[in-house]
Order: sequence, then structure tokens, then C-alpha cells
Amino acid sequence: MQSGRRTRSAPPSSRTQRQLPPTTPCATFRKMPALEILLLALIAVFIAGSVQGLTGFGFGIVAVPILTLFISPKLAAPVTLLNSILLNTLIVQRTHTDIDLKRIWPLILAGLTGVPIGTWILVHADVDTLRIYIGVATTLIALFFLAGFSREVQREKLAFLPIGLLSGLMSGSINMAGPPVILFLTNQRVARHIFRATIVAYFLILGVFAIPWLALGGLLTRDALLTAAIVSPALVAGGLIGNRLVPSVDDTLVRRLTLAIVLLAGITSTLTGLGAL
Repeated sequence: MQSGRRTRSAPPSSRTQRQLPPTTPCATFRKMPALEILLLALIAVFIAGSVQGLTGFGFGIVAVPILTLFISPKLAAPVTLLNSILLNTLIVQRTHTDIDLKRIWPLILAGLTGVPIGTWILVHADVDTLRIYIGVATTLIALFFLAGFSREVQREKLAFLPIGLLSGLMSGSINMAGPPVILFLTNQRVARHIFRATIVAYFLILGVFAIPWLALGGLLTRDALLTAAIVSPALVAGGLIGNRLVPSVDDTLVRRLTLAIVLLAGITSTLTGLGAL
């Protein structure tokens, strides 16, 4: 028999009544007004485009960590890829006579093989752990090179196979194909103009190949296409400025800048894997 008295439920505790304020910079940035987010995105893309125009790489390394502070990583990845393809196409038109495809064809084939493997890892494995391992290894190698350590590999084409496979794997899984190839070519003391032209061609081929995999993963959305189109003028402007700076910057400075960018990529990958970004 039910009693006529009503039992009042206890009031929700303050813990369940309210959500704790965000503690990460990403959560804070993503609450910003749309116009401020757009301006920050344009600045990030402009800076990244300038770096790539000067060195031949670095757009994704510079842009992704900044963009993911205020837009979703699932949006940042295709936006970065599409803009990188656009800029690389523009650079290749100017540097195609310096591209050494005969030298790097094993690198290209191995890289293309690694992309779907990396995509499988992205879907089925713990990507954060992978980010940490790759980030720590990249950081240490970049520091060794900055300290002056270098030993040229004699059987280059054979070495290109694992380097390309790792690069493609990293491209498909954590959207960071650059460090293995950049570090290897830097170690080989490839002439600056050939390095720049060849690395741009490699990333262009890898980027175009990655588009269907992004589409199959549901990441190539209307928002991604629209965002990429909106920020593309900043990309082109930055790329043109970087390209104009090429003759005025000496080889030693470019080498140090190259290694500094790779070092930044390694640190960023490690911090992202640890959840600090």
C-alpha cells in the first residue's frame, strides 16, 4: 500500500548541476565569435603559406597546431590538405625543371603504399600513442641534426623505401607526412633548389592520393571545402611572399629553419598525443 506522502528527490549536486569550465586552450578558443576565428585562421594560413613558399614544406606542420586551437581537428585536416595541394601546385609550376623524380620514385611508391595503412591505423589503433612515439623520435632526431650530427646514406634508393612507407603511414594516420622525408633529404645534403622542388612534388602527389581516403572517411565535407576556399587567398599571398624571399635567404639559414620546423612538428605531435593541445 502506497503512502500518501511524496518523497522529494535530493537536489542535484553542484557537480552534476553545472559543467566545469573548459581547461584547455582549444575549448576556450572555440567559443570565440566567428569573425575572430576567421581572422585567426587567415593569419595562421598566411604564416604557414609563407613558410612553405620559402622552404617547400611546413604548411601542415605550422597550420594544423594553430588551426586546431579554434576549429575541429576533423575540419582542420581536410582544410590543410586542400590548401597544401593548391599551394604545392603553384610552386611546382615554377620549380618543375628542378624536380628529380628519377631520384625519388621509390620514395613516392613507398609513400603511396603507406597512406592506406596509416588510414587503417587511424580507424583501428590508438593514434595518440602513435603521435607520442613519432613525436619523441622526430624531436630527438631534429635535435641531433641541429647539433651538427649528419652521416650521408650511400644506398639512397633502398633507404627511400622505409622512409617513404613511414611518411605515408604518418600522412594517413596523423596527417604529418613531412618529418621522415625532410630529415632524410636534409641528411643527404641535397642541393637547396632540388630539395625544395622535389619535396613539393612529393607532397603534391601524396596529397592528391589522400583525397579519396578523406572522402571515404567522411571528412571531405561541404564545410571543409568552404573553409578551404575562404582561407585560400591568405594561403596564396603567404606562398608568394615566401617564394620571393627564396633568393635572399642563404642555405645555412634555410637548413636551420627546416630543422626548427621539424622540431616544432615533433614537439606538437608529442603534446597532442599527451592531450596537452
